[in-house]
Amino acid sequence: MNPKSELDCFLFYMWNVWGYDECVSHFNEHIWSKWVEADEQSGYKGAPAKFYAELDDKTRKAIVELAVAYYN
Repeated sequence: MNPKSELDCFLFYMWNVWGYDECVSHFNEHIWSKWVEADEQSGYKGAPAKFYAELDDKTRKAIVELAVAYYN
């Protein structure tokens, strides 16, 4: 994993850190339900891409910033 890559940070964050508690501590139940739907439709490995595509720009940016901060 390259911690300088926003994409790497996002994907590894979603695979290894993201969960209900992490989500609701920064966002809300609505965002969690979007994640669950993406996971159900695309599986755990594919869910981050589907989830990312369905987020608004503000939320997308916030999650990427969390991921980058986590790995840096």
